[in-house]
Amino acid sequence: VTKPPGLGLQRHPRRAGGVGFPRRGGAGLPHGRETCETNIEAGSLLHNMSAPPRTVLRHDASDDFLVGQRLVYQAPSLLDTSPAALLELLDGRPWADGRGVEAELRRRLSAHARELALPAAVPLVDQCGAEHRLCSELLDVLTVLAKSSAHVYLRDKEPNLAAIRSGRRAILLLPTDGRPS
Repeated sequence: VTKPPGLGLQRHPRRAGGVGFPRRGGAGLPHGRETCETNIEAGSLLHNMSAPPRTVLRHDASDDFLVGQRLVYQAPSLLDTSPAALLELLDGRPWADGRGVEAELRRRLSAHARELALPAAVPLVDQCGAEHRLCSELLDVLTVLAKSSAHVYLRDKEPNLAAIRSGRRAILLLPTDGRPS
């Protein structure tokens, strides 16, 4: 078979006796040939139809179609987010031991995450309204913020203390059972 040059047609010698290759004498190749022709055009690797693809898929979603209860966890503005200051706010007294401050805060946040009435993983959304519930308990807010990325809350993840920032909020979308509330 002869093809014009430039069509990506290449001849590859087959190793005799190698795994997955025909043995000497051409066993497995037509007409006893020891080479195989392969078309390796870039487009053909991703396209397996008789005509080129012309379909463009586009999806513009908004949060309006998301059904569920939204819980808003927002850190107070002008919050000192150092671990010692956060423990002082939680305990109502200054934190004396400067060495284990971060470890103690992480331990408390992880323990509190297991007590919260939240699923192990909850998606976060961008928008909420005045009708959505605002959680103001400081330990709840710190726990959710420390265990949330930009898109999901994960109960079992290691708390990220850098995610606790003044004014930051996380809006959790809790699934409903399908019945109106």
